[in-house]
Amino acid sequence: MSATGAFAYQAVYRYLGELIDAAGPGQRLPPLRLLARQLSVSMSTVQSAYSLLETQGRVYSVRKSGYFTCPRSQTGSDPGGEDLLERLNALAQQEQLQQMSHASAVLEQPLEILLHRWERHLLRLSPRLAGSLAHPCGDTQLRRALAARYSTAVDQCWNADNLYLGVDAASVLRLLILALALKGQTVVVVTPCPWPLLRALRDAGVQVLELALCDRGRIDLQWLEPQLKGGRVRLMLLDSRVNLPHGTLMPLAQRRALGRLLVHYGTWLLEHDGGGELCFSETPRLRELIDPQRLLILGSLEQGIGAEGGYGYLMSRHFAPSLRQVFLQRACRLPPIRQQAIARLFDGGQVDAHLQRLRCLWQVRLGTWQQQLDRHLAEHVEYTRPKGGTGLWLRCRQPVNGRRLFERLVQRRIVVTPGELFSLRGDFSQCLLLACPDLSEAQHEALWPVVAEVLAREGRES
Repeated sequence: MSATGAFAYQAVYRYLGELIDAAGPGQRLPPLRLLARQLSVSMSTVQSAYSLLETQGRVYSVRKSGYFTCPRSQTGSDPGGEDLLERLNALAQQEQLQQMSHASAVLEQPLEILLHRWERHLLRLSPRLAGSLAHPCGDTQLRRALAARYSTAVDQCWNADNLYLGVDAASVLRLLILALALKGQTVVVVTPCPWPLLRALRDAGVQVLELALCDRGRIDLQWLEPQLKGGRVRLMLLDSRVNLPHGTLMPLAQRRALGRLLVHYGTWLLEHDGGGELCFSETPRLRELIDPQRLLILGSLEQGIGAEGGYGYLMSRHFAPSLRQVFLQRACRLPPIRQQAIARLFDGGQVDAHLQRLRCLWQVRLGTWQQQLDRHLAEHVEYTRPKGGTGLWLRCRQPVNGRRLFERLVQRRIVVTPGELFSLRGDFSQCLLLACPDLSEAQHEALWPVVAEVLAREGRES
């Protein structure tokens, strides 16, 4: 970076502007420390550039997660839903509100310390890594470490050449759509589904057929089979084990039946493994129940590494020429120093130990929240005991106006996630997701009566 002095931030600003123009809406941008090191400027200079972009409405910040590109307006494409997402993102930045829309980054700091320690060690060994660019498909060491974690049997064996890394899961999904020429094709998606993935499919021109989970985690196989029989469904997107945010686990017998259907009709399974590590019980993943020759895996490192290493990845034994081409042409080259440091954490077992602690902590915390719900909200909401995850998926017992309920809670300084965000067609308007921050007993006692009051009022007026 040649710029110096008071105007250095302008050069950083221009660099970030190019990244924003190339990225899609809601994409994570490089963290302050990483960008300062890459561009050889101070962190305050990077902060100045980000602050200017935030003032202009081009980026927004999320506490402990970093900066993200702002959503763009979508003319003629469900403007109401997009407005709701923008509203949620804006509210997530306001520290004076009680944030129940996303889980706090618990137990992340010790792993971040180890991550930065490995980065410093690697830089001492090879200073050139600081300014180098990794392969567009990802650093070989990290790809090899991830492939080793997925290789559990002879027919479940992966290698580094089967794995492709990207900025996050949504970005990787966009590249998969390009590689498989899925624009205009039909994909079945089991909902509720994370909105970054839903919007990546929609914005890429994919025809999305939504298949909603019931309260017990089942899907309607009788509806699904005629869709597959016609041959028009190219791909099915489904969680590996527990569905997040729903918190349910599809019964093993139904997962086996689903696997047989997909194989019989030659439909590809895109297994979403973003929340598989936060399942509270040891149960087979979907990929263990299906022919591996019809399998693709979409995953994320965010659960294990945290916001600073939340890369997405795709695993595929097929389509190598097409995938390599799109990653070479369009993928953002990730900093190799961070990737190699993450690989060391996987190889050393620190990520697995961290995930084990997370599962135990969230299981206890969700249990505490269930006690509070049963005590204060039982007449207003119902829920299924979660099998994993970091939040509770609630369904209102009385018909409610979901958006009005959301805004009424905001008026009482409480932010939740409306259920309709997890469906492109506006399903789950009677649902909401409560993420579970760490609250004191006094905070619990103050919070739940307010939520109960708002739910009761909304139930009376709807």
